[in-house]
Amino acid sequence: MDYWLPHTYRAICGDDVDSVATPPPAIVFVAGRRQCRDVAAGLLTRAAADGAPSRFLHADAIAVEQAAVRCSDRVLREFLEFGVGFFHEAQPASDRRLVLDLFSSGSIRVLVTTRQSCYSLDAIHAHTVVIMGAERFCGREHRYVDYAMPDVLQMIGRASRPNIDSQARCVLMCMANKRELYKKFLYEPLPIESRLDAQLHDALNSEVAAKSIENKQDAVDYLTWTLLYRRLSLNPNYYGLQGTSHEHLSSYLSELIESTLSDLAAAKCLTIDEDNETDVASTNLGMIAAFYQVRYLTVEMFALSLSTKTKLRGVLDIISAADEFESLPIRH
Repeated sequence: MDYWLPHTYRAICGDDVDSVATPPPAIVFVAGRRQCRDVAAGLLTRAAADGAPSRFLHADAIAVEQAAVRCSDRVLREFLEFGVGFFHEAQPASDRRLVLDLFSSGSIRVLVTTRQSCYSLDAIHAHTVVIMGAERFCGREHRYVDYAMPDVLQMIGRASRPNIDSQARCVLMCMANKRELYKKFLYEPLPIESRLDAQLHDALNSEVAAKSIENKQDAVDYLTWTLLYRRLSLNPNYYGLQGTSHEHLSSYLSELIESTLSDLAAAKCLTIDEDNETDVASTNLGMIAAFYQVRYLTVEMFALSLSTKTKLRGVLDIISAADEFESLPIRH
């Protein structure tokens, strides 16, 4: 982050860094919560070194100070008084709302936030977006991994204020060997493939619980309305099809539905009628999984592990083993 900081400061302030003029609004995306405070402090330090400590403040200092008093974080309160705020998911809701209100009103000019928060900034846009590095440290794998491309596109989409800017700017900072990859992805059209086949269990379980699907033919008809069905004939190799004829597509969809429903039946999320093997019905476990949006594997594991004799320690172990927690970062 220290390496990117001078470039970030220049990207926010523009080419005329020595000017004391207030720069246009800017959003800076960093890898984690710890970097939010560090980057915000670094930007203010450089502004003070240039002789313009309030460069990023675009409102009456007294008014901003009175608003910042409501902050529970003392450091954030001091940063807001100089026109820089930071935003992440671990902050109290009141602090997050205050920071977004001050930034959206134009009182503060710089918002430093985490990459995970790019989906939380619903109506927040800026003239300049800076992505400080395109990789994060994965504690589970003990290595740095690249940002997901949808996340990068979402961050880039924060640039440009509708009805205000005629043009906007996004600065993506990455390693030199990744530059051509991002340029190719951003400037050239790439096909979007479906991943429904890998997540079909939970989708079908929800539809069965809602009684939108009552038999296997309904499930096949459901798939014909999805992106997966459209892409099967356009890119069959990606999905492992041998051909694009009607027989190939029908066979693929039938096998996919058969295996998925069998897995859900084995997990006791639904039942398959013994007399008419095409009819399906949801069970209590399936309804619970659909209502609370829990993965079917988690519900199955809970049903097999929990009992009336399970103690608190056992309950915590079982909950911690839930499949939903696989993607959460863990500090080792």
